[in-house]
Amino acid sequence: MATEAFAPVSLSRSPGDEGDAGFLTACSTRAVDDLGIAWLDSGAQQVHHLSRHVAQGPSGTYFLNLPLVGEGMALQDGRVSVTGPGDFVLVDGDRPFTLEFGTRFQQLAIAIPRHRLDPLLADPTQSNCVVIKGDTGAGAIASTAIQSLAAQRCRLRPREAHGIANVLVELVSLAVTAAVEQRPAPLRLRRFQAVLDEVERRLCDPGLRPQDVARELSISVSYLTKLCSEHGTSFGRIVLNRRLDRARSLLTAEAAAGGAGAGMTVTEVANACGFSDSGYFARAFRARFGTTPTEHRCATAQRERPAYTTSVGRTP
Repeated sequence: MATEAFAPVSLSRSPGDEGDAGFLTACSTRAVDDLGIAWLDSGAQQVHHLSRHVAQGPSGTYFLNLPLVGEGMALQDGRVSVTGPGDFVLVDGDRPFTLEFGTRFQQLAIAIPRHRLDPLLADPTQSNCVVIKGDTGAGAIASTAIQSLAAQRCRLRPREAHGIANVLVELVSLAVTAAVEQRPAPLRLRRFQAVLDEVERRLCDPGLRPQDVARELSISVSYLTKLCSEHGTSFGRIVLNRRLDRARSLLTAEAAAGGAGAGMTVTEVANACGFSDSGYFARAFRARFGTTPTEHRCATAQRERPAYTTSVGRTP
């Protein structure tokens, strides 16, 4: 099972299936930056990520499942979603879930680190087990990008891999947000998502203030502050964390492109991400990631990317 490549699971026969006792499974996996991608061809089955699996330790990962052939069903937190070819759904690897396939199927699975996706979602707990249709809107664009990346068999250069992973996560976040917004949701949740979107749009502006975002959204500063507080954060913390995330991403891309000494200086990266004080940027970066910007860039320049692994076998 593709998900088994990234997290512990238990397998069982789908109800009514009378095939052989085992599942003939072909599975290939690869890494693109910090995303794990798996392709699976297998028979009818149920995949269970149980409480005892969760208790083994947090995965910090979402699993995106996109059928290519056949239908898939996902169950988590009392929600049930059915996906057809090209559609996709997220499940949270830190909570129990079940995936069910009633017939032979082919599927893509992507493991996405939580720290990548959560900052782009107003309420991550509402984003799992929601069907994202692959034939319309942002879902169609994200689905096409996922399938295109999975079909790409040549080894990507580090900078290419990092940039593509960033774009893919942002496309997934847009598609998930659009799908969630189609369901009835409290006005306050929609407002908070609008705050996140506006911060993202103006992140590089060093003078960005809560007053500016409040004015753009036609809400008061006190209401904006309360929205952030309800989600356990503050406007300043949102802006700082997203700037640090973008800076780390830029440092990684620069280092991967040409080594530790190539490209933009640390000060130039800081300025490009909305920091007007490079000293403050360096201190905040270390406090958040446990390393300095320069150390992070040097480590990235030396890091090797894993290649493909392919396996064909029979699961019990």
